[in-house]
Amino acid sequence: MKIQFGISGIRIRLFLVILMLLAGFTVGSCRRYESGGNNVVKVKLAEYSMDVENAEELTPGPAVIEITNDGKEEHSFVFEGTDTIQRLEDNIKPGETKTMRVKLEPASYNVYCPLDDHKNKGMSSVIKVEKPDGEGTTTNY
Repeated sequence: MKIQFGISGIRIRLFLVILMLLAGFTVGSCRRYESGGNNVVKVKLAEYSMDVENAEELTPGPAVIEITNDGKEEHSFVFEGTDTIQRLEDNIKPGETKTMRVKLEPASYNVYCPLDDHKNKGMSSVIKVEKPDGEGTTTNY
């Protein structure tokens, strides 16, 4: 059985191509929103330190935290605020990077490695998010 496309077949194919293009633009814009847009914090973990980058530029809204283990031991990561606490499901092996999606409000958030006594050995920090008219800051402990 051979199918032939006439004028209406060309219209259907053109419609499908346009629909797929529009779907691609929609998916792309959703990815940007889910990734936190400009709200990306990079955290580097090692024995026994935590380096937090880009936290000064954070604004309220969705954010992504990229956590890299630059150390030789396994580590983990906790993001803790007044009404929220998130922990990575699995530990981060040396050399690995994992991400965590969070929603930021104007507040201070404690971030730390919850394993053993790593938090008290220097693997902790505070991320402060202020309203858009102020500036957020990071303080290492």
